[in-house]
Amino acid sequence: MTEAATANQAMQGAGYYNRNSNLQAAGIELALPLLEAAARAIPADGAAPLVITAYSVVWLLVFGYLWSIWRRIARTEHDLAEVTRRIAGAQRR
Repeated sequence: MTEAATANQAMQGAGYYNRNSNLQAAGIELALPLLEAAARAIPADGAAPLVITAYSVVWLLVFGYLWSIWRRIARTEHDLAEVTRRIAGAQRR
């Protein structure tokens, strides 16, 4: 098996990553055209454009990660409130 084929299978495992990474993939898909446009707009003289692009990518990834955590926490809080409501309802009976 070639090195490229091995790299493509690295995150697949039993399919867990592919099933649970839709949110991240959607965020990257939305941001990619913006990153490409930003990279094209910066003149390519010296290392500054690469540094700016690298920092932009890192910050977008950080914000995307924080947003995904915020969504998961909100979902967990909602589920916890539902469990608490069900327990309180069961104790009244």
